[in-house]
Amino acid sequence: MTKKLTQTENSGDILVMLSIFCTLTLLPGALLMWRTPTLIELFWLLIVAVVATFGHYALTRSIAVAPLTVTQPFSFLQLVWAIIFGYLLFGEIPDLWVFIGGAIIVGAISYMTHREAVAARQEKLLSGSSMPE
Repeated sequence: MTKKLTQTENSGDILVMLSIFCTLTLLPGALLMWRTPTLIELFWLLIVAVVATFGHYALTRSIAVAPLTVTQPFSFLQLVWAIIFGYLLFGEIPDLWVFIGGAIIVGAISYMTHREAVAARQEKLLSGSSMPE
């Protein structure tokens, strides 16, 4: 969806749409489990928000200027970093389901990326062969 949106929208607008959608989607659960954060927690939430916003902006820009076959492998690193940071910072040991879920995600994204590359190649071949000689 982001790749398609980058054809008609700028990265800032996409980021605003993402933020609004995520806020509205996550709001019911947040209200249900609400606990007022401390000042220290608010500080860290602000840091996370700034870093995440910058990361999403950079990702959107990269998707706009590069083929998905180039950018998608870097998306896989999110899972690797989440496991590493979860273990190092919080002592979380991933269980079998984390690896099964990760394999499903990597497999699905790899398949979609491959299909897009094949479709782009076919489109290029078709548009190249339809040119008059």
